[in-house]
Amino acid sequence: KTLVENAGKVKRENIPFVLDSEEFKGFVKRIAGEKYSEKIMAVKKPSVSGMDEYNMYDKDGKILIEATSGVAAARAFNYY
Repeated sequence: KTLVENAGKVKRENIPFVLDSEEFKGFVKRIAGEKYSEKIMAVKKPSVSGMDEYNMYDKDGKILIEATSGVAAARAFNYY
């Protein structure tokens, strides 16, 4: 197995994938302000690789982040 496969297995077994959309909204509000907390949202998606992942889309004039965890959603927000 590759290092990534082994790391994914360890992640799945020991660190749960958790994403609380309301917590993420509060995070965005603290970092970018109220205006942006209404325009950027995050929803949970299953992991394909076993590692944290995210995708970003424009949906109805808002930024939709699909992420495996709150950490992945925060990483996507930072990238954006």
